[in-house]
Amino acid sequence: MDKVRFDYHVARAIERIKRSEYDDWMGAALAAMLPQKGSIVKVFRGRKVPRGTTGRVIWTGDGHYGDRVGLIPDGSEEPVWTAASNVSVMSDPDLLPYMEDFQASNAERQMKAAAYVTTHQDDLT
Repeated sequence: MDKVRFDYHVARAIERIKRSEYDDWMGAALAAMLPQKGSIVKVFRGRKVPRGTTGRVIWTGDGHYGDRVGLIPDGSEEPVWTAASNVSVMSDPDLLPYMEDFQASNAERQMKAAAYVTTHQDDLT
């Protein structure tokens, strides 16, 4: 395999790895945006729970009109209930490892791609 073709296949492998890492990261990020038990959320719409209320989710489930969450507002001990679409997740500690994995160096990606190309040279020609 000549140098130009090798570089081309390395570049394609790098793109494949980047795409794969991005898809993994986006899946984790989208999952982290959904309110889950233990998430810290902020109410940004609705009429029964004041907008701007922040708290920790203690329950998620189905209601008659869609997904609902129960949360305990900061500075209170009484839970409040609202539609899951009325809240946004403020932080999720489970997202941090995915963010760190996604920020892998470009050199590491290039090494993975070069290793992939050298082990699959026969398939690429």
